[in-house]
Amino acid sequence: MNRALVAALVVLIAGCSGPQGGSQRAWERSAIDAADKPSEGNIVFPAYPADADLMDFSTSARAGHRYFIDAKSIAIGNDGIARFTVVIRTAGGATNVTYEGIRCVSREKRIYALGQKDRTWIEARRSHWEAIQPGRANEYQAILYADVFCIDGMLARSREAAIRSLRYGAVRQGAS
Repeated sequence: MNRALVAALVVLIAGCSGPQGGSQRAWERSAIDAADKPSEGNIVFPAYPADADLMDFSTSARAGHRYFIDAKSIAIGNDGIARFTVVIRTAGGATNVTYEGIRCVSREKRIYALGQKDRTWIEARRSHWEAIQPGRANEYQAILYADVFCIDGMLARSREAAIRSLRYGAVRQGAS
């Protein structure tokens, strides 16, 4: 190959691979973000929750729903993630069951699986990490982050520590 052709290819490749004008494309940011977060590997869903194992917690006086965590499902991972099953009984009588995770270091939540009427799990289609934002639809996750799994931003030391927080009132009662 002649030198002019090689030089032209190098310029072309360099121009296509780097950010243009200092900005990154969405797919480039996504790839960088993914590289910064460790892989979770295969997530094994816990046994479906039994009513006897549910611990209730309060999110706000105005919610009208009842919130529970399946104590047996709580797992504090070596990867810095607390995983647990949430059961929400709505004011209208519906029951929603999800298997979720909270990552303390980045204040994020993720839904891994949804419970079905036949008491089995189905993997969530759009399972990805999202910021926990108080006052939104995921308000209960903000409370679990601050009062159970990530007190002062630190991951709970153990499953037992998280259960103690749930049992002995670290979760806000009637918070708005």
